[in-house]
Amino acid sequence: MREEQRARRNIAVVLVYGYIGITLLSILAPVLIVKLVGSAEIEAVKSTTEGMAPITSGLVGVLGFVLGYYFKSEEKGGS
Repeated sequence: MREEQRARRNIAVVLVYGYIGITLLSILAPVLIVKLVGSAEIEAVKSTTEGMAPITSGLVGVLGFVLGYYFKSEEKGGS
């Protein structure tokens, strides 16, 4: 594997794991807030979720671009 391909693969792996981590955090954070604070603080859960949604959706575009670029180079190399 060439150095350029290795670099693309490493970037793709970091982004995929980062996206999975942020997605899990956006799911688990509201649940933990409800468990720790109680159901009386629904506004805290709402504000946390609203803050994480744009971050997660913004990463989808970057993730798609990087993975598309990575697999495009794989396709060229395989042909």
